Amino acid sequence: MNEKINASVRKKLILTVLVCIFIISSCKKENVCSLTPEQSPEIRGFKLGMSYDAIVKRFPEACKPYIEKQGKFNVNFYFGHGEKSTCEADDSGIAGYNLLHENHSDFDGVKNVELSFSNKLLSDFTIQYDKSTDSNIKSTFEEKTIESLDLSKWTNWIDNNPPYNAAPHEHLEITYEKTLLCQKILVKTIVEEFIPTDRQELEKNGISYYPSVSVKNVNEEAKTMSQIEQAKKQKDQQERDEYLKKTNEEKKKIDAFRP
Repeated sequence: MNEKINASVRKKLILTVLVCIFIISSCKKENVCSLTPEQSPEIRGFKLGMSYDAIVKRFPEACKPYIEKQGKFNVNFYFGHGEKSTCEADDSGIAGYNLLHENHSDFDGVKNVELSFSNKLLSDFTIQYDKSTDSNIKSTFEEKTIESLDLSKWTNWIDNNPPYNAAPHEHLEITYEKTLLCQKILVKTIVEEFIPTDRQELEKNGISYYPSVSVKNVNEEAKTMSQIEQAKKQKDQQERDEYLKKTNEEKKKIDAFRP
């Protein structure tokens, strides 16, 4: 009789363990990141994979950026500068635009936007918000951003601790980052803390915080860099072939004059 009871207990125990394993396994599956470029978050109308033409429609005052081979280029938008909208571009591919908030009310609270394109499609963007003096912004910005982008269900967010420190003459800079890498899509919340090293300035202006969020297609960037590297190798090989050809032609001319 006792043996039957013990066998029944063992069966129940094994069944309980199997159910627990199944539940844990299911939870793990639910928390595994599965973001694709199409599923990546859209922020202020920007989303990975968008074309430059689709983006620039919102900014009629934008000037044409310098486009490198493989369709790689950068575009920066700066808001709230000057009395009128102006644009600047240099040969490095950085195009800076000074735009008024009045012209773009949907960007209220935004300091600047940095966009990177690969194959003429948006592969990386960062949105930096206006300066804050709220000492609680690090935690509140992270929580609100992650929640608003519907990314709180993923459990593999990583805090970059200790934060990166830099100490120039004017201020101490501390950067706090929280990152999520999910199927080659990198999402990052950033809060940069600026502490004046001058006591009078610190007492007058206090500590400044600059929050930002970025989304990057790591796979697309790697692919583009590989294409650029391959193009460079082909160009180097062509130059070597041309040099050898010219050298051989010169050698033949010299040999023709030899007795």
